[in-house]
Amino acid sequence: MVVREPQSLLQLAEDRFAQQQYAEAREPLEQLLSDLPHKWRSSVQTPSLSWEIAFWDEAELKAFLPFAEEKFPHQPIKAVYPSYSKACYLLARIAHVEGKAEEAMKYLDWSLNMEPDHPAILTQKASWLQLEQDHQQAYQYYVKAIHARSWMKSPHQATAMRGAGELLFHGGKYAASSIMFKKSLELEPANRLARKRLAEILDIRREQKKALTPQPQPPKPAAKTTAKPRWWERYQPNKK
Repeated sequence: MVVREPQSLLQLAEDRFAQQQYAEAREPLEQLLSDLPHKWRSSVQTPSLSWEIAFWDEAELKAFLPFAEEKFPHQPIKAVYPSYSKACYLLARIAHVEGKAEEAMKYLDWSLNMEPDHPAILTQKASWLQLEQDHQQAYQYYVKAIHARSWMKSPHQATAMRGAGELLFHGGKYAASSIMFKKSLELEPANRLARKRLAEILDIRREQKKALTPQPQPPKPAAKTTAKPRWWERYQPNKK
């Protein structure tokens, strides 16, 4: 039997998930969570005022360090592994692929409870609420995802902007929708959906402006008059 370290279990699950081997990815994730430390959180400040933070990947760590140097100049940052919130997130994605919506939302909420400000978790929650037609809650989670983690520009934030833009678009709020799609293009300039929606909004607003503009009326045709017989014709005897 191979005994794996927690981080290697998560890496194994990620590799299998990337290859769409969802059933095979589930096993190491469940094994990992069976040893979840009590009251685990993604970031903890130690008694010595240093920080222990479980990052999802190297990109998160690199993005956080300049922010930490400015925000916590005298507080050391230690990256710890694995991220149990990421493990829950992956289990949620697997359950959703398998058609287990209730289980998927349970894992996602568990993940969100551990790491309430992660854009990936917030965006996923919003998209599933949108599928359930809970548009108000979905919009709120999209907005949370957009504003989460000012120190990091994430592709999940661009996805959240497009999700919010879609909800605003279908709600007829075209100006606000346009802002969301334009903002998303700052993060992902080549995204086709955002460009398509912006073109549609432009057409709609042109039509709205045209409908509000008074149109010149065509001249009315002259009224037809029936010519009356002249006075002497009134007294002419009827010809037989």
